[in-house]
Parts: sequence; C-alpha cells; structure tokens
Amino acid sequence: MSRSILILMMAIAGCFCAGATVQAQGNFSQPPPGFNSFPSPSKETEGNTSPPPPPVAPRAVPDLNAGGSTNKAVVLPQGINVSEDYVISRADVISVSVLNSYSEVEFAVRGVRINNRGTLTTLPFVGEVKVDGLSILQAQKKIADLYSKDYFVNPSVQITLEAPTTTDFVITGQVGRAGTFQIPPDAEMTLIKAISNAGWFTRIANEGSVTIARKVNGQNQILKFNCKEILKGKANDPKVLPGDIINVPERWF
Repeated sequence: MSRSILILMMAIAGCFCAGATVQAQGNFSQPPPGFNSFPSPSKETEGNTSPPPPPVAPRAVPDLNAGGSTNKAVVLPQGINVSEDYVISRADVISVSVLNSYSEVEFAVRGVRINNRGTLTTLPFVGEVKVDGLSILQAQKKIADLYSKDYFVNPSVQITLEAPTTTDFVITGQVGRAGTFQIPPDAEMTLIKAISNAGWFTRIANEGSVTIARKVNGQNQILKFNCKEILKGKANDPKVLPGDIINVPERWF
C-alpha cells in the first residue's frame, strides 16, 4: 500500500473517532432514561428533617362510680348553679372531684347522696367525712385538708350540687297568700323575704310576734321574732330553712 493511501485512511479514522467523542459528550448533558433527580428543598422544609410528634392522648380520670377504672375518662356533671355559701343538708345529692396541684382531676365521685348521719362515705382513703351543715366552700376546704395530709401536695376540691333536698317551707296566718313556698337553690331566704313573697302582712297582723317552728337535731323548737325591730334595723333578719313553718298571728285590739 502506498504511503499516500495510508495517510488518507488514518485521517478518515481520526475524524470518525472525534465525531463519536462529541456525540458521547452530548449524550451525557441529559440524565439517562429512568434517572430520578431530587428537587432542592423549599424554604418551608429546610432544616426540618424530624417527623411530627405523635398526638397526645387525653388524660383519663378515674370514675369511682364505675368501679374505680383508671381507663375511663368521665365528664363531670354541671350541677345546679349555687353559691359557695350554700349549706349542704342531709339527703342533698352532690358530686366531688379532687384535683392535684396541676389542676388535673385525680378522681371524681358523682351523684352521691348525703346520708342520714350527714356524712360522705364514698371518698377513698379518708373514710367518713361529715359535711352536713357546712357550706360548699367549707366542705371543699375540709376535704382538701384531709387529702393534703398524706396523699396529695396542694390538692383542691370541687363540689357541685346535683339535687338539693326539699326546699319547702310554710307560711300561715296573717299574710296575703298563706301556703307552701320554696327556697331557691341559688339564693338565701330570710324571714322578711319570705313574708314579702307571701304578699306581706295583713292589716291585722301582729308583726312583733312572728314565730318559726323548726326541727333542730330531731327536736321541735319555736323561735320568736319581732319583725318591727328587724325592719328598723335593730335586729337581724333570720334565715328561713327547709321545713320551717312560719306563723304570723293576728293582732288583738
């Protein structure tokens, strides 16, 4: 083979290799088929690589009326709207919840009737607790003090009135409308208020000798009041209690 032909063949081969190299370089300017590129993180997701925290389950409250199960969350009753000065009586139905220092309900005793001894017997750990004759505020403090001795640090107690015992009282004698009346559960009834609700004194009423028949510790008592002195501010206006019988006698001319 002549020298000129050999040189020509080498030149043609060099051109072919150069074209193949250019084509191969061009092919790598695009990702190969099936290659998945990852998008750059947005500003909202930058630096946030930890998963979101799991939801917090609600804290279960022991329902002592349901056998003391700690797995049943209870909704405490709303109760009757009364002031903390309401005096608890025998046969009242109340609910009691005991809260820890974080204001979390440790347990609740619902719909308990005060027994004929005036006590609660369903509160755990503290035994029988007398609440008859105490205001709601006083009973709450008494129960909280019992639990603070050995069981909880700085506990608080909430008492709600679910159903009061009878709130009836009777007015007889010289008033406009004698009969049976009720003491509102969220208010205090006094002697002057009771007579006012009954239509006030008649013109022949003996306002200075009004009596209240009341049972105290199982004994009947007759209490006498001078409503003239009460109206002048010289004597206290006594409270009317459930079961009282008020009598306004006739004045003798």
